[in-house]
Amino acid sequence: MNFYTFGKYRPAGAFEAKSIFEADDWGGRLKAHFLEKMTPEERAPFEYEGGDWYTWSTSYEAFSKAKFKREPGLRLNPYSPPLTPIEPHEVPRCFVTEKGYSNLGSIVSLGGYFSVTAQVKEMIERLEPHVHQFYKMPINMPRNKTYEETYFLVVIGTFLSSFIPTEERLESTKNDWLGEISGSYVMYKPQIRSFKFERSKHEGHHLWYERLLQSNLVCVSDELYEEISAAGLDMPKHAKMLEV
Repeated sequence: MNFYTFGKYRPAGAFEAKSIFEADDWGGRLKAHFLEKMTPEERAPFEYEGGDWYTWSTSYEAFSKAKFKREPGLRLNPYSPPLTPIEPHEVPRCFVTEKGYSNLGSIVSLGGYFSVTAQVKEMIERLEPHVHQFYKMPINMPRNKTYEETYFLVVIGTFLSSFIPTEERLESTKNDWLGEISGSYVMYKPQIRSFKFERSKHEGHHLWYERLLQSNLVCVSDELYEEISAAGLDMPKHAKMLEV
């Protein structure tokens, strides 16, 4: 599934924003933690030569945020250490919308991060126990209102390589520091239905990211999709996988 336009599946807003006029304050809090609370030894991996306090703290911010979407152990760039487990202070505290919402989907994108209701969370955990992480995420709206249903930010714990790229669409980057990710795939909405996947490489999994698509596409199994659909839950449109 993918999320393209703002609406009930992708509410406009930012994590920890103090008002609709301010940018993502989650990032500001992470920068402040780097500058004010980390020891010199903890900061050292981010203090590359030629940088300064701003670039180093920004690097730490990107590092922390990437943990929620990228594969553990991956290096984001030559100056960043491998991604480590999520620390408690790195979790966003809330998502603040730019306007009020009366009806959000059961599966949404909060600031670009995959999030679900408690009912969907229960389905995922039953099919794949102890695989994914879930962080309760209050959705705060203008006029001191909070969306009544509980949502959870999902840290998908499975990264697979079942996607089969085609030469004309694959832009090879060949970046040594990207490990198993040897290229980036330029995705456009009409292309998704033509994507091909090797069934044997994702069979038995229910929720995952494809390494080559770099966390831009959330993949779900037929079983999970059918269970969510049978419950009558509201979710974004899905494209059926072409499997070989």
